[in-house]
Amino acid sequence: MASVSSLDKDLRKMRLDRYTPQAAKEVRDWIEEILEDRLPGGDLLEALRDGLVLCRQVDIAWTWWRAC
Repeated sequence: MASVSSLDKDLRKMRLDRYTPQAAKEVRDWIEEILEDRLPGGDLLEALRDGLVLCRQVDIAWTWWRAC
């Protein structure tokens, strides 16, 4: 039977295998287009970690939805 730590490592590896620089650039470009603002430089995951970008995106979506 596989240990939990082994499963965690396997899942982490699967996630990181899909996280390519090109994918990160596409996501960063999309977010910046929606926000009409630049994200902090450096690692995309670090820029998203505190949740402020998500809150801004939800606010934009909510404002758009209410206007419809």
